[in-house]
Amino acid sequence: MQYFSYLGYTLTLKNNLEKAIVEFLKENDRKVINESNLSGFKKYIVDGIELLNQKFNKCKPRRVSWWEPKKGDCALSGVEFTNFILYKSK
Repeated sequence: MQYFSYLGYTLTLKNNLEKAIVEFLKENDRKVINESNLSGFKKYIVDGIELLNQKFNKCKPRRVSWWEPKKGDCALSGVEFTNFILYKSK
């Protein structure tokens, strides 16, 4: 099974941290992830955002996590200004 990463909408960004997070997610947009690498990819995204929180420490830090909006798919929560989803392929 494979997953496809997709960066959906992006609302108006309020600070440099939000801009950096969106740029980081754009770098990881439209990638195909094998199921065996899924947990590592999800950890990579969370860790990357944590590093950006440290870099832009004057901005309100974003605490992100993953949730399952529908069976099989994974969505990133804690970044209400954008939409990043891992879609499970059929």
